[in-house]
Amino acid sequence: MINSTEIDYIKTGVQNYNTDDNITDIKMNLLYCYPNPFNSSLGIKFILPVPSKVQLIIFNNIGQCISRLEYPELQQGEHNLSYDFSFLSSGIYLIYLKTDQSVQKRLVTFIK
Repeated sequence: MINSTEIDYIKTGVQNYNTDDNITDIKMNLLYCYPNPFNSSLGIKFILPVPSKVQLIIFNNIGQCISRLEYPELQQGEHNLSYDFSFLSSGIYLIYLKTDQSVQKRLVTFIK
């Protein structure tokens, strides 16, 4: 028999959540890479709930680190970055965004 807490977890992926919590307690960044697929420049958009150190790391499809960008302290809020892939070959790349609060990953396709 499944209880209501298990059903809530299945539907939302969150267990024992409280709607009265302050929104800044959320430790998830929205990482949006656009357009995908793309042909030269990739836009990377994310939201920081609190000021944070940020690392943006790009890997190719065999796990080699192509680029590592570090930002010592970005302010709370929405951020937009752009990365030029024109010197790379076509393929699938992993965009890895790490903050003090979380890690987000996205696969993107570069087509020359």
